[in-house]
Amino acid sequence: MAAKSEEDEKDEHFKQLKLVVFGATGATGTEVVKEGLELGHDITAIVRTPENFKLKHENLKIVKGDAYHIDTFEAEFSGKDAVLSSLGSTSIGPFATTTLYSDTMKVIFEAMKRHSVSRLVVLTSWCTKKGPGNPWFMEWIVRPFFLGGILSDIAIMEDFIESANPAEMNYTIVRPPQLTYGEPRHCKLTVFGGTGPTGKEVVRQALKLGHVVTVIARNPEGLEIRHANLKVVQGDACDINSFESALAGKDAVLSCLGSKNSKGPFAFTSLYSDTMKNIIEAMKRNKVGRIIAITSWCTQPGPNNPWFIEWFLKPFIIGANLRDMAIMEELLQNTNPDEINYTIVKPPGLSLAESNGNYNVEEGQCNVGTLMRIPRADVAHFMLKALASEEYNRKSLAIASNHEL
Repeated sequence: MAAKSEEDEKDEHFKQLKLVVFGATGATGTEVVKEGLELGHDITAIVRTPENFKLKHENLKIVKGDAYHIDTFEAEFSGKDAVLSSLGSTSIGPFATTTLYSDTMKVIFEAMKRHSVSRLVVLTSWCTKKGPGNPWFMEWIVRPFFLGGILSDIAIMEDFIESANPAEMNYTIVRPPQLTYGEPRHCKLTVFGGTGPTGKEVVRQALKLGHVVTVIARNPEGLEIRHANLKVVQGDACDINSFESALAGKDAVLSCLGSKNSKGPFAFTSLYSDTMKNIIEAMKRNKVGRIIAITSWCTQPGPNNPWFIEWFLKPFIIGANLRDMAIMEELLQNTNPDEINYTIVKPPGLSLAESNGNYNVEEGQCNVGTLMRIPRADVAHFMLKALASEEYNRKSLAIASNHEL
């Protein structure tokens, strides 16, 4: 009788599980789903925004639901083997509070009990409670100034889980420190505006991450960067015939295009909208589905827009740019989600300062409680971060530097 191979032994002990995953649209949750599918499990992802979850697989079911509301997902627990939760909150700051973790876990627990699902694996964090081995940085910087509200509620959630009846609930709490994106997937990128100061930062950082970059430039000599993975193509975003073929086989487009000559109370420009129409059309023809584009704070009215922008910059300086950027944003927002997956990045004033990673990202026309500036290098950093995550799919996101501590 032939000896069993190592692969046969693995198959013999493998049990295909039926899993429910919460937080699947987040970066960690997406990885959980990918790994689960790769292992052969059947996965049901409960998500509030199914349109932001682009994974497709024969063993994956996506259900629109909210962990706060049991009626939206309870039926999906029937016949399942386990629940995995990587739900998270963005309530960051010295005065921020949240009850997301404890509130949603109570609801998930109740649904598990109703359907006799007893296995739970949940993601929390380092240092949810004080301990002798806690790093000083966590206790004196991160907790009081950034994550205190989140860590406090996670601790409540952990207490709730740990008090469960062992006969009903078999839990595992996973407590990582800061999470990273690991080894990035090397993409083939097309960059517009690569000869400008922000575009150059995007190109430098993309090459450093191992991506293969094609820059479309009217004046190729304006880009002094040289690299084995960099190709510069002479083309004009206003003329689709000059660059369309350069999008063939690419994974994504990054646009850092900007206008220098449309300032003043009587200025006009259609550069942003005209070029975006061409870029979107070229993407469709070449089946390129991902784009990340820079616009600006306050392209449209918003309740938190600074008076300085609304009453001075818009009427006297950059109104033409902001109006056309708004049209460009609408072009992206009106695309078919099955064809175009966009992220709009909206910074305020851009500086040439070095990147420090201390920036805030939020949906809306502008950030609240931040500086009105950000280093171009940090904008580039976030654009490439967004490229590696599904968390920012089809969103318009303001980005600005936080105040220094």
